Amino acid sequence: MRPRASFVLILVAAAQFWSPAVAGPQPPPTNILYGYLATNRTLTLGSPGPVYYVVGDYIVNSPATLTIEPGVRVVFSANRDTLGGGSYPTMSELIVNGSLVADASFGDSIRFVSTENGTGDWGRIYLGVGGSHIVRRATVSGAAGGIDCRGALTISDVLLGNTGSSGTALFANGSTAAARLTLVSSGAGTGAQLEGSGTASDLSISGFNLGMSVGGSMAALRVRVAQCKNGIFAYGSSANTIRECSLVGTGRGSGGTGIRLADAASTAASDSTYPMPTIVTGFTKGASLVSGTATHLLIFDNGYGIVDEPSPYYSYTAAVNYCTVARNDHGITLTGNYNYSMRVYNSIVAMNAMEGVFVYGSSPSVNYVDSWSNGAGNFSVGGSGAGPQCSSYNPFFENPGGNDFHLASGSIFKAWGPWGAEIGAYGPGPGSPVPASNMTWGRLKARYR
Repeated sequence: MRPRASFVLILVAAAQFWSPAVAGPQPPPTNILYGYLATNRTLTLGSPGPVYYVVGDYIVNSPATLTIEPGVRVVFSANRDTLGGGSYPTMSELIVNGSLVADASFGDSIRFVSTENGTGDWGRIYLGVGGSHIVRRATVSGAAGGIDCRGALTISDVLLGNTGSSGTALFANGSTAAARLTLVSSGAGTGAQLEGSGTASDLSISGFNLGMSVGGSMAALRVRVAQCKNGIFAYGSSANTIRECSLVGTGRGSGGTGIRLADAASTAASDSTYPMPTIVTGFTKGASLVSGTATHLLIFDNGYGIVDEPSPYYSYTAAVNYCTVARNDHGITLTGNYNYSMRVYNSIVAMNAMEGVFVYGSSPSVNYVDSWSNGAGNFSVGGSGAGPQCSSYNPFFENPGGNDFHLASGSIFKAWGPWGAEIGAYGPGPGSPVPASNMTWGRLKARYR
């Protein structure tokens, strides 16, 4: 071959070798997830789904959206994090700094589970500030930290179970709309901690140390807590709403508290949508008031019915209004230390083993209260004493042995309050209690299969 021809062939070969590829198939998507996602992606039910394995932290950068189709299973490697980072360096996490859309409203549910089906053996689902997140009809099982949302969250028909020993199944501090959630633990951690604004309705919470805490301006509506040491704690500078909830503790000797109110927190009056009182039973303290107003509570079979929790850091009014406190060891005990202003109105306190109404503090006020058949006396009130509309007559409950504390039709207390209204937990309007039921992980998870 002549030298010139050889040189041309060498140039052609070199050009073929160094030229970038301009065509050809893209590599197939993988079902192995870890590292960073910078653009929108959908985890599809079809190939490479329906099962995706998270072997290290999977991080969705803003503003990308991760969409998960109905029927998909996201499986986290138990006690493994290939990247060794995040809040749980030895466990894999889903970290969404963009937005998450996991909506199985139509179709099979979405499942976030571990390879070992254990308790607290993968990290959490973190949903960041600035994102708009949707989780509907899903199961989240075995996460150490459950769902941790700092952005806007819409979540419904979700089962969260088997969280870690000190974890929180659901944390949210943004705008939150939560409905029909089931949260189950084996005796530790917190069920739901909601600190932003919005509503949490029709939640069933079982087996935690603390069922629920609410701050900000959250509303807890028809929340049922069963077999938790503590029920609902409410706090914050904005008024909370706790309405028509049912709280069942682990026994009056457990050391737990059914409802604890601080700052501007309060339970709420019944209305046409939520006509029933909040039920509290089976705790050492039925309701504990740092400050705030306890209203429309039916409190029975606890150690203390309603008790204050004096603190030198608060100087707010602690008030009780339209409550029925019956068959506890103690009725209403408000000591009024640190110059609290204590008020009790429109309530029935009956058949408690010790004191009925014991109220002191700064200018205590007690009126329109019936206190009857309490073992250590019916009234002990400081200042000017109990008001003129207080009494000690049989309230005539419908069936207290069956936990029905409605007033019988002939009870004089059906029209005892101001303007002739009914007093007690069912006043001034009608309603009937719905008891919380015990829940277990085994019985509930089948619902979401």
